[in-house]
Amino acid sequence: MKVNKKKLGFDISQTEESIKGTHLKNYQISILFIAISFPITGLIINYIAKDMYDPLIFRLILSSLFFIFLAATYLSKFVVKYFHIFFNIFLTFILFWSIFIAHNNDYSFATTIVFLLVASINSVALSTYKYIPFYSAFTLTVTLLFLYNSGIEPIHSFAIVVSMLTFQFVAYIVLKSKSDVDKNLIESEEKFRLLVQALGEGVGIINKDDVFVLTNPSAHGIFEVEPSEIVGQPITSFLTKKGIEQYSNKILEKNDQISISFELEIITPKKNTKTLLITETNFTNKNKSFHGTILVFRDITERIETENELLTAKEKAEESDRLKSAFLANMSHEIRTPMNSILGFAHLLEQHELTGDQQQKYINIIQKSGTRMLNILNDIIDISKIEAGLMTINSEDTNINEQIKYIYTFFKHEAEAKGISISFRNSLPTNKAVIRTDSEKFYAILTNLVKNAIKYSNTGHIELGYNPINSSTRPESLTFYVKDTGIGIPIDRQKAIFERFVQADIEDRKAYQGAGLGLSITKAYLEMLGGKIWVESEEGVGTTFYFTLPYNAELEEKTEVKNFIETSLVNNPIDHKTSKLKVLIAEDDVPSEMLISIIVEELSSEILKVTTGIEAVEACRNHPDIDLVLMDIQMPEMNGYEATRQIRSFNKNVIIIAETAYGLSGDREKSIKAGCNDYIPKPINKDDFLELIHKYFKE
Repeated sequence: MKVNKKKLGFDISQTEESIKGTHLKNYQISILFIAISFPITGLIINYIAKDMYDPLIFRLILSSLFFIFLAATYLSKFVVKYFHIFFNIFLTFILFWSIFIAHNNDYSFATTIVFLLVASINSVALSTYKYIPFYSAFTLTVTLLFLYNSGIEPIHSFAIVVSMLTFQFVAYIVLKSKSDVDKNLIESEEKFRLLVQALGEGVGIINKDDVFVLTNPSAHGIFEVEPSEIVGQPITSFLTKKGIEQYSNKILEKNDQISISFELEIITPKKNTKTLLITETNFTNKNKSFHGTILVFRDITERIETENELLTAKEKAEESDRLKSAFLANMSHEIRTPMNSILGFAHLLEQHELTGDQQQKYINIIQKSGTRMLNILNDIIDISKIEAGLMTINSEDTNINEQIKYIYTFFKHEAEAKGISISFRNSLPTNKAVIRTDSEKFYAILTNLVKNAIKYSNTGHIELGYNPINSSTRPESLTFYVKDTGIGIPIDRQKAIFERFVQADIEDRKAYQGAGLGLSITKAYLEMLGGKIWVESEEGVGTTFYFTLPYNAELEEKTEVKNFIETSLVNNPIDHKTSKLKVLIAEDDVPSEMLISIIVEELSSEILKVTTGIEAVEACRNHPDIDLVLMDIQMPEMNGYEATRQIRSFNKNVIIIAETAYGLSGDREKSIKAGCNDYIPKPINKDDFLELIHKYFKE
């Protein structure tokens, strides 16, 4: 059977050599039959023609033939392969020479008989058994022809023919048995080949030198090679540095184990790195000595990647849980600390022996602690909305020059109180410094960064500003910065400071107040606005935060730009005197109602109070001369939004200001949509509240 090795994709040369070796043994066995036949043939000839030949010549012929066969068998495979053809031709020539030329000589008959018998046996022994009918018919015909012409008695001729056929039959039985073994071996090899090909997993055989001598199609797919590119190559040529180390370690660990499994990292000719699960099994030759190794490959790259992803996700989840637990503990600390000051100093204010200066000092502490706690609560609310995906964008025209100048003015006193100088730089003229963005979030971003700069600086300088990118014609975006000369941020913490629930361990964390949410909120805001943020810092030198925003404004000068502090979604002011206002307070919380009453008392001629939305509607219906309604949003029976809508159905002119403790982004828009003139969040600052009222009532 001729096998196309290249087409099959693996080397079967060892099997073929084994089969060739079996054929060689067949030739050697045939020589044994021939050698045995010589003395037997001699006895027959001696009996039949004992007076017709020279014994010396006959022995020389027998000896010569025996050694010729023996030498030819062991000298060369080529000689063995084609010897029977040449020898049969030679014997046929001698046969005809004996019959037609030398049949009158004394020794011709004996010589002819010897060669005739040897030829008949050789024809069978040195040929595949399937050609025996042809060779037997040929030799039998020639023999009968000679015997017929030789004058030998029939009984003697019969003995010669029987002798020849007996040896042919014995040789046929032996060779057929050997041929069946060869056929079974080839069939077994074919079944093995088909089995290896059909396996879904890669299979390869390497020899003692770790060189591939057999691979199947699945292995070719795993290694991303053609069959000719892997057979004959050492396995180490496909290994990464890590893979070589893995392979070497397993060889050392294997010892006397017949089979082991291990992971192996390979790199294909296409530069793809893969992780394989290898099952390695040694096999031996007939002498029980190591002959090679069978390798079964399974590509587990995707499984390893999935396991790594799951492990990473698990670690992140555990880290997130840990951080959230730490965050809650930190929040508890950050809330309880100012609350302790508020309650503690409020209790101290009850002491009658306090001087006026002491009372003022305690009041200032209570105010600062309240502001600190409010900032923390605002951060918690913002990060919760970001986590829940509820944060929205309210874009409007924003003058960045005015924003930066305001922030500079706002923080100047606080910075100088710590001995820190502060400055700003605006790079665009006013008419080009207008962009469309969420002004409140823009303000929060800059405020967070400036607050951090002041917090983590003890001396030095702070600068805030921006630079246009591609400013030759029209900027594509603006890069803002806040630069300080503070303590700096360690390199290994510069990414962590932007993560939610993570606070960088800068110097002594306890020395700095805060929940560690400001930068994560800032990053989230910038991503929502289409920008990005990064930091450059060196410990002991200072820190610069950069962030970008798209430049999406018109170039023409804006005649009027809404300032985020003065944003107004109201109609023109109504001409009222603020000292004669009739005020309706719709508030279900008694302390809040008391505070509002005290704030507006100096502006009011009369104050009406209700605790539900329904009562507010009825009060406005019964008192159409009410000038100002201070409407709480969350009230029993009917909320402030619905109460406002019903009031607007019969009173278009009354000023309604919404006030709520929700303090969420978008509350102002909801209030305006419901019919309110403006909105103020709780806790209410007296100065801001009075300023808002004065916007709608002239003195």
